[in-house]
Amino acid sequence: MDLQFFGGGRYDGLVKEVGGGDTPAVGWATGMDRLVDVFLSYNKDKLKEKNIDLYIASIGEEANVLAFKITNELRYKGIYVEKDICSRSIGSQFKYANKKMAKYVLTIGETEVKEKIAKIKNMESGEETDIPLDAEKILEYLA
Repeated sequence: MDLQFFGGGRYDGLVKEVGGGDTPAVGWATGMDRLVDVFLSYNKDKLKEKNIDLYIASIGEEANVLAFKITNELRYKGIYVEKDICSRSIGSQFKYANKKMAKYVLTIGETEVKEKIAKIKNMESGEETDIPLDAEKILEYLA
């Protein structure tokens, strides 16, 4: 494996080439893709993909804002949460959650925002439960 992931050198003539004065210069850069390749090559056996604890599917702008807030609060508490960032349809969001093997999916739409209650679905059993749209209550449910 090529372990050269930094490059650089002297660039004394560069400033002059772009219209400036004759200026001595040095520079360097690194390629993120190379750093990732090196990391992965040394850590293959240590990396395990973790299933999502909770996926938050949202429909509409208000629901998206609330989903973002709840996502951040739960992440701060150590829960692996993802939410839609691509404005996908609700069906596509559920497909994504299923593909990523999410344990639970919380669905938030306009009605849920107004009522402050949403459905949370256990993706393994298919069981759905009403739950208050409060990070602490969701955390208790997931525990």
